[in-house]
Amino acid sequence: ETRGGFVELDKYVFLNMPYPLQEKIDEKKLEALEKELSRAEFPSLLEQFQQGLGFEPRRKLDLFFMELAGVGKEEAEKFLKLLYETMAKELLRLKGVMGG
Repeated sequence: ETRGGFVELDKYVFLNMPYPLQEKIDEKKLEALEKELSRAEFPSLLEQFQQGLGFEPRRKLDLFFMELAGVGKEEAEKFLKLLYETMAKELLRLKGVMGG
């Protein structure tokens, strides 16, 4: 028996991305991103997703990995918008189930 809440993202999002290759990683871009993100203050995941594409550190991080997977920026932005909306809804639902 499983107790507690769970997230059913598969109802909303289907993602089939190739695994990023280590040699595709631009080390300078990665270092710049790490430096920038290390100074950023990240709120809870729920708050990040509720801000949608407006929480820039989360968006930059996710776009970096989607670029590694070969997803174009326009397609990635559309996907992230849907993903963030879905995650916010599911986390709110989960919070309600857990009594929080």
